[in-house]
Amino acid sequence: MRQTLRLTGAELRRLLKCKKTYLLICINILSVALGYSGFLKKTFGVYLFSDFSSAGMSYIIYPFCLGGLLGSLIGGAGLILEANRNKKNAILGMVKTYAKEERISTARLLSHIVIVTGTYILSAAVYLPVVMVKTEYLFDFRLYLLYTFISMLPGILITLLLCEGLYLISKSVTVSLIVMVLLTVAQFTPFIENNVFFRWNAPQFIEVSDAFGSFGIVRFQLYTRVILLCAFIAFYMLSRFFVREYQFGFLRSLGIHCKRPLKYIPVILFAGLATILVIKEPFIDHSPVREWSMDNTYEEMPYQGEALKMETDVSFNTLLGTLSGRFEADMKEITDDDLQFCIHSGIDVKKVTLDGEALAYETDYDYEDNDNLNLAKQKGVIHTGGKKSGKLVIEYGGYPAISNSIYQKDGYTFYSSIGPDYIKLESETLVPEFRGLMQDESSYYINVPSDHVPTSWGYVMEKVSENPDGTVKWKTDGYAPEIISAPYRVDSIAYPDLDTVFEYGNRYKNLVEENHMDDAVSDVMNFCDSHYGKLKGSADANSICIQQISNDYSGGGAGYGWVYMNEAFMSPKALHDKNAGGNLNETFMHEIIHLFWGYMGCWLDDDGLWSAEGLTVYTTYRIIKEKYGELYAKKYYVDRWMEEVRHQNNNFYFRHPEYLDRLPESYRANITESEQTINKYSRMPLMLLAAEKKLGGEKAMDDVLKQLYENGGAFGTVENPTTFQDFLDVSGLTKEDLEIE
Repeated sequence: MRQTLRLTGAELRRLLKCKKTYLLICINILSVALGYSGFLKKTFGVYLFSDFSSAGMSYIIYPFCLGGLLGSLIGGAGLILEANRNKKNAILGMVKTYAKEERISTARLLSHIVIVTGTYILSAAVYLPVVMVKTEYLFDFRLYLLYTFISMLPGILITLLLCEGLYLISKSVTVSLIVMVLLTVAQFTPFIENNVFFRWNAPQFIEVSDAFGSFGIVRFQLYTRVILLCAFIAFYMLSRFFVREYQFGFLRSLGIHCKRPLKYIPVILFAGLATILVIKEPFIDHSPVREWSMDNTYEEMPYQGEALKMETDVSFNTLLGTLSGRFEADMKEITDDDLQFCIHSGIDVKKVTLDGEALAYETDYDYEDNDNLNLAKQKGVIHTGGKKSGKLVIEYGGYPAISNSIYQKDGYTFYSSIGPDYIKLESETLVPEFRGLMQDESSYYINVPSDHVPTSWGYVMEKVSENPDGTVKWKTDGYAPEIISAPYRVDSIAYPDLDTVFEYGNRYKNLVEENHMDDAVSDVMNFCDSHYGKLKGSADANSICIQQISNDYSGGGAGYGWVYMNEAFMSPKALHDKNAGGNLNETFMHEIIHLFWGYMGCWLDDDGLWSAEGLTVYTTYRIIKEKYGELYAKKYYVDRWMEEVRHQNNNFYFRHPEYLDRLPESYRANITESEQTINKYSRMPLMLLAAEKKLGGEKAMDDVLKQLYENGGAFGTVENPTTFQDFLDVSGLTKEDLEIE
């Protein structure tokens, strides 16, 4: 060990005196800057990631992943050439008289690890001010360090282990470089590209949260990096078996090393550790992979009995992402000897008692119900031993897992997440779900960090008490809740008849105030109410809640007065969306309008031209015209629509679609996507403007849209959407009346 450290120091001093070392360091640092190139992001970004809607993806993860990928190739090639230096200079025999080649290899590897670690630290320091400026109010130093580390350093370290091992086995620069490049390229094949465990020097991200921190993704990525490091260390230790001894060849040298039992210990240790980590990983459940269909529905559970009162108390470890809960039920009646329930995968039942007496139970994946399989649920059975009443207590806890079926199909998507700045749990994650069990009264208590504002189905829970550990206990009653807890700000919105609130992350406070987003909500709701009708789907609710949720959950939805949208609709990308207006809050207004055209209001058919997007853009224009005046609306809406449609009409492939089939698929897809975008965001609004003129003005147009809205229904209308022909029938117009030249 002492000799290895001396050799490492000598090798490190030699490298630091070499000009090529500093050249490689500078190239690696500059390669991060390539991630800020719009051309490269558009051309190659799809091979690394799924989306760039968040500032974290655009300005931290992608640049540092690209820097890490290029840095691993540069560093790996440099290490292979350094490993071949003694052989190339014909001094290998002389060097081996001073120290064993294995120790020389370890020293070389360690010295390169020190250099690439220093390179990462320099890169993080150099780009820190750049990221702070780019991300503005969304910057978080903790996340910056975590994201840059995960994106860059482990991949380079793994590559160094691989390259040193490849050279020790092959003793060939060419073979080592080819294998390294082939393994790197293999990560982008369909079989591997969505599998986090195999993305060794090009980590795969789907999306991250700016406002709330994606600590679930951070844990998952760190865990996979540890697994890969263990596996590649095992590979490197195994490669030392191939070090040539006594000028023997490949096989005979291998035979000599295999006779030394101590050499097996590190290989077995690291390979075993990697294997155990894979088997015990908590992030993806081990259910069978099955196809999931929207047609799958829950079967009605037979009547199981009645509980007079149910109480659930749940606490969280936000660092590890785990929960621990206690469920109590005063059972008035149990109809059978077995009580059936379901619970989220990864949440383990620890103990079950009835009146203090322990009961037998088991949990397993539901092999008959595809819906349960794909939504990461387990089926549980409690054997009551013939008892028909008493106090039932279930203690449980664990890490909410991702469905294996969903992971294999779409990659990792975090439906449940527990972190310092964000907690999101479905009902069956929070508490065991007993279908078919009647209940008179149910209360749910959660203990969350003191700066959190927890909500149940979007509505703020009731604060109960402050706990000695610094957390706060909150309560909600009724059915099992959908919990979202974060450091929210809760603004009351002026809206007649219904209490309306807007909940958003603390980091957006200044942005919301500067861009009058609370007023924008009122403007949208009041305009649509007066022109089209009251918001549907809120009749059974006594309030409306508009809630920002994490990017970890894609999209959004609405129901019974609760409207949730992921933070992408307030992201820097969305706020500067040219399709949504000149003011920052116009994009936000556009999304709120979708409550009426889509979501909770009238669901529209999308035929490539007629769509909810086009009608929402037109409605945004009408609100902006009323708010900022006709000249403003014409400049930022009508003139831009006309310019884009004019550009589309002049496009050769738009005028001659028969030639599209002769283009390569990638070009054809880009042209088609551009055409659909212009159709939805420019051509259709112009058609609606033409309809307005044909009908005799805005009032007549509003009467037509009001009829569409009233007849369109809410919820359940996806299967019978409002079509373009419906609009023509109600308005009495023809397609020819609305053609745009």
